[in-house]
Amino acid sequence: MPAMQELPLALQQSSRAARATWLSAHEAAIRRFGDGRRAYEFAREVLRRGFDRVGDHWEERRPGPMDEAPAGRSIERVTPHPTSRPGSPGRHRR
Repeated sequence: MPAMQELPLALQQSSRAARATWLSAHEAAIRRFGDGRRAYEFAREVLRRGFDRVGDHWEERRPGPMDEAPAGRSIERVTPHPTSRPGSPGRHRR
């Protein structure tokens, strides 16, 4: 685990969960992309999926009304129109 001084300042002031999320994503990104800006940006994007930046620190995101299906309803999968399948004739084919 890197020293606390090596973490971005906003993460130094954030919860342990935020730091752990960023560190594990950053380590995985280093293995995949090498050390550098790309690994840093990847880790930041992973952090943004579960945390919100509030002032000078990150806070865990709370699910909002748009994150859940309405009570008693399920989210239905949309099936594409038959002419939109690959290889099917259609007017969009060039």
